[in-house]
Amino acid sequence: LVEFAPRDSRILCNFGFLLVGDGDYETAESILQSALAVSDDLAQETLIRSNLGYLALITGNLALAQEELERAYAIAGPGDT
Repeated sequence: LVEFAPRDSRILCNFGFLLVGDGDYETAESILQSALAVSDDLAQETLIRSNLGYLALITGNLALAQEELERAYAIAGPGDT
């Protein structure tokens, strides 16, 4: 899937989230970081950062979870929550 669309942040974001659900956290983080690197859309960046925050939360990295979720909130703004 990644080889099919290596520069499509939406596909990468969704695939990364699926990997989180499967428990493949290391690969999920790598895919989500790739999605972030190619994203040129603020709404998509918000979703990617939210997914990174969720991943950090369920893996016990609470400081990183807070950081990513705060970044997502800052991008989205209070009217979009």
